[in-house]
Amino acid sequence: MGQIAGVQLTPLTQIGDERGKVMHVLKGDKELLSTIEDIYCSVAYPGKAKAWKLHTLMTQQLVVPQGSMRFVLYDARKESESYQTLMELCLGEENYQRLCIPPNIWYGFSCISEQPALIINTPDLSHDPDEVLRLPDDSPDIPYSWEP
Repeated sequence: MGQIAGVQLTPLTQIGDERGKVMHVLKGDKELLSTIEDIYCSVAYPGKAKAWKLHTLMTQQLVVPQGSMRFVLYDARKESESYQTLMELCLGEENYQRLCIPPNIWYGFSCISEQPALIINTPDLSHDPDEVLRLPDDSPDIPYSWEP
């Protein structure tokens, strides 16, 4: 598995003490803040996968502040330098980063923690069902198995 062109990971800050913690999602990035069109949360249950999804126009900005998630991305863009590359990464409190997924990248995720995981998404477009493509999680078009 390798790196996919255009996918970015940004380390994020957690500031904590014995009372709890603050977990930054976006801080000081005025360019990124100016592009946000929507902010929403998704919850994934332990052992469950949500795959496959591709946005034709939207850029996803995903953060996992609670629990742990495995993300798998697949580049089916024929013109891309990373064409047919799979990328797998785990995000959560122990690896707290923001994942930027550009348009036209297939992706899915599964909760790998014992408790439900929370994803915060700050995309650059509001949800439009006409710009989303979907495949079943066991699609033969993507060489990945969500089996544990």
